[in-house]
Amino acid sequence: MDAKIILTRSDITKLPMTWYGSQDGCGERELSKALKVLTGNRWDSGRVLFSNVFGALFVLHISPKRAMKGSIYCDAMGRNGTITYDEENKTTNLFSWALWNSSGQSSLGNGDFFADPDKPLPREILRQIEKLSELWTQGKMPCSGCGKEIGRHEIAGRYFAGCYCTDCWESKWKAIEAAETYN
Repeated sequence: MDAKIILTRSDITKLPMTWYGSQDGCGERELSKALKVLTGNRWDSGRVLFSNVFGALFVLHISPKRAMKGSIYCDAMGRNGTITYDEENKTTNLFSWALWNSSGQSSLGNGDFFADPDKPLPREILRQIEKLSELWTQGKMPCSGCGKEIGRHEIAGRYFAGCYCTDCWESKWKAIEAAETYN
């Protein structure tokens, strides 16, 4: 049995950021762990999927990001901010996101961002996720090295979930992948 949590744009615009890192039994983490037990799947990743406007599914991971206490951080949107912490020294306003194709084999994008934990995913992050999912639906994706838009048939090489254009693959990633032992 394969069970998934499928979030639409409408769902994402309603869920507070605290849902993604919740430890109270009703957040994304707990639901994902419960699905792991119910389905007998040994992995709990890839249980929360995002459905774009075309109905295509993507693995979406959003979580609180750990950071050193007292850090000043620049997020993916180029905004500097002071990280806030709760009484257990966990960050409360810094999050990270990652998006993969539905099988989790191709990384489509990721980043860090500041957000109010009681509000939904910031619009600019949702727009990035939607743009990347639409690009994939059109048979394209960003190169994991330089970000250049490439057709999926133009992928020169892969290293784990990263997919690279010819320039990035030949100049750097081909040698790294060749030296990988996968142990």
